[in-house]
Amino acid sequence: MLRVLTSASAALGPRAAGWVRTMASHQLLVAPPEVLRKPLSVPKRLLLGPGPSNLAPRVLATGSLQMIGHMHKEMYQIMDEIKQGIQYVFQTRNPLTLAVSGSGHCVLETALVNLLEPGDSFLAGVNGIWGQRAAEIGERVGKGEGKGWSIDVLYTGSQKCLNAPPGTSLISFSDKAKKKIYARKTKPYSFYMDVKWLANFWGCDDKPRTYHHTTPVTCLYALRESLALLAEQVREKGSAGCGRGAGRTEPWGGQMG
Repeated sequence: MLRVLTSASAALGPRAAGWVRTMASHQLLVAPPEVLRKPLSVPKRLLLGPGPSNLAPRVLATGSLQMIGHMHKEMYQIMDEIKQGIQYVFQTRNPLTLAVSGSGHCVLETALVNLLEPGDSFLAGVNGIWGQRAAEIGERVGKGEGKGWSIDVLYTGSQKCLNAPPGTSLISFSDKAKKKIYARKTKPYSFYMDVKWLANFWGCDDKPRTYHHTTPVTCLYALRESLALLAEQVREKGSAGCGRGAGRTEPWGGQMG
């Protein structure tokens, strides 16, 4: 036991060494897992489902980039570039456009818990698991009938067609949706998904940024590169000659707001 912890001390560096020595001086209730003494092994798979999808080498390479703080100016610059990329993919100029630190389910819930208050009208088309979940979230907040077909909120998970790792999600709110959010009589039940806080953290409200949560820095690196690759592919192929791959590289063609 002591030998294992001592060797770990040398490998982890001076900061972790003190923690290892502290563990070595006590009888441990749980021994170091044998499985963690082996290098991580991940099989090579061709992923053809809706997501996750195989990553481009350039996106994969972001995992080895140097870590920076989530509130460093360089990170804010990356976040600003991501916002521009999302606006491009969604073909919108909505100021309230950002990435959520969470999966596609998280961004679905972010949209609903910020727009709905108790007693609000809400119509959910249930034709599968995501419709069921939307209805479930609506029941927890308020439900009824919906109006119109204009798009006021658009979102997607990073792994859906963007060839980015799962764990972040894209979302954009129209000015109408933004006014609804900022005119709420009650606070959203989730602080983590509170769009007012997220809007400030992502620089969407022209105010000094305030800490909200620790973003998944390396996931945002990957998302930024995925958006950049999409923009480059569309620019290189142009409107003509896209051929059979057009559906994979064209930005979303609808209109928001």
